Amino acid sequence: MLKNTSSKIMQKFTTDGHRLTAQRRIILEIITAHAHEHMTINDIYKYALENNDNISLITVYRIVNFLTKNNILRRVQIDSNHYCYELIEHSNLMSYPHFICQKCGKVFDLGDEDTIKKLSACEQKIAATYHFKIKYSEILYYGLCKNCLDTEE
Repeated sequence: MLKNTSSKIMQKFTTDGHRLTAQRRIILEIITAHAHEHMTINDIYKYALENNDNISLITVYRIVNFLTKNNILRRVQIDSNHYCYELIEHSNLMSYPHFICQKCGKVFDLGDEDTIKKLSACEQKIAATYHFKIKYSEILYYGLCKNCLDTEE
């Protein structure tokens, strides 16, 4: 499945007229291999160095920004100065809620499909009621994850 996702993204890349350089290919492979993680630029850079020691942090920044602008990645703001990135599933462009642990920094998705459907219905109702085309929304819940709660007690 991940190889299929990687192939689809690379095909979209070339179909849209973008060059698929070796460095872009490495970043795309990292992102699809870790599709269910919320990686920071530094995380992506660390994985990139494992595959190619000839890549700079600024190159990773540029590629990630390019992928974000082209709707391949979604940027999630963790706090006022930090972001993580996740692969956009093109079957579902709606952003879903994230939990962010304020102690360990872990970011994870709300995985309850029923709640996601209710949030989507709510968003659609708001758009219809206020005659507003919502292009993007983001819901972030800040608190403590189970592991950090357990260590606090």
